[in-house]
Amino acid sequence: MIRLRRLPFYTATLLFFAVAAVITMNSSLTYAIPAGDTNQPVELGAVNWNRGFDDALRESTTTGKPVFAFFQEVPGCSTCRNFGNGPLSHPLLVEAVEDLFIPVLIYNNKAVDEALLKRFDEPSWNNPIVRFLNSDGNDLITRRDGVYDTHGIATRMIDTLRKAGNTVPQYLDLLAAETAPQSQLSTATLEMYCYWEGEGRLGDLPGVINTKAGWHNNREVVHLQYDADIISHEQLFRLASSFKCADRIFVPTETQKTTGGQDNIEVQAVTPRDAKNSDRKHAMLKHPHRYLPLTPAQATKVNAALFHGRDAGEYMSPRQRELLKNHIRPALAKDPDAFEGMTRPENHTDLASYEHKLREHLETLSDHPTS
Repeated sequence: MIRLRRLPFYTATLLFFAVAAVITMNSSLTYAIPAGDTNQPVELGAVNWNRGFDDALRESTTTGKPVFAFFQEVPGCSTCRNFGNGPLSHPLLVEAVEDLFIPVLIYNNKAVDEALLKRFDEPSWNNPIVRFLNSDGNDLITRRDGVYDTHGIATRMIDTLRKAGNTVPQYLDLLAAETAPQSQLSTATLEMYCYWEGEGRLGDLPGVINTKAGWHNNREVVHLQYDADIISHEQLFRLASSFKCADRIFVPTETQKTTGGQDNIEVQAVTPRDAKNSDRKHAMLKHPHRYLPLTPAQATKVNAALFHGRDAGEYMSPRQRELLKNHIRPALAKDPDAFEGMTRPENHTDLASYEHKLREHLETLSDHPTS
């Protein structure tokens, strides 16, 4: 067995690319890796990647979708693996990449893609890079290194869609908002007579990203996460008072108090005790939406829409709407206890696992596949 580490660097590199080229010649350059395939390298996440770059450009011309060009090292370092396990495995981000873009994989450590690396002046053996291209292969937005989190990728996807003149779906906007760094978001805890009412009314406000029912000093409260650039402290607290959902308002910063414009605001960082499951997102618990793999922000908005008797579909992705209509509703119609024991997680980390279990469970209930 030849040990590459004992060869001169130049010789070892040439030998590696030669072997890689031989291996690759036996496979098509236009294959697509099935999403969620257990044989797919962890560095690639759950996205269904295309491998034909020129085909991707032609499809972009036909559909008007930008190209999501992913330069990745496989096998890769911990940064490469974490990027695949993280953003590229988030169900909503995967759906957005596959439905709103033309995803194409370019290896930065295999000889077969050496020409593409030179074309885009991308270094070999590099950390992950995503470039957003038009149908001519030109960058729609400026290339950036070091974007390895869900918020960063979602934000750049949104910027690209807008630059291309394409519609940005509500679910992608929400995903970018709720995964923003905590320093960019504001929090407040509002004391009220009924947290069912509070989650329903406050969650419907633009700029309110997340609501959570709980208890503080033996009073019902709703803990809010919101974007003060969209809804100011004063606007939020004034509207909450008009809903009779702000007997007292607890905020962590003096700025929120001084700009809130009300006498019932106290500067106090509060960590409420969670309400029981049957009291959280109460309006949604009456509907089959409760079983959907929704993010926390989606659950907040869906719950609020249902509280007001509106269609909640605008906050859901196309795949979520299809899952609800064609699988969850029919299953519940046959058996109201079909999903007994299944509880949607209230975080992003467990969302992919929950969706996988849900679809597996649906497979046992029906002869019709869910994906």
